[in-house]
Amino acid sequence: MAFEELNAQTEVMDGLFSHASAIKSLLIASPLLNDRRYSDARASLEEAARLLVQAQDEIGAVERLQD
Repeated sequence: MAFEELNAQTEVMDGLFSHASAIKSLLIASPLLNDRRYSDARASLEEAARLLVQAQDEIGAVERLQD
């Protein structure tokens, strides 16, 4: 059971990392998001990326079941 949980945690954490990376890439690559008029949207995206990384850390910190 512990091995399955570890695999499930890894899968979710990888997905969260992928989404956070995509958001960060968008923030870097999009000239639109560098326009002051879009500062609220940019802040929301930055917060979303931060929350995804936080969730990843929180999942990794959960004590797994023992065999």
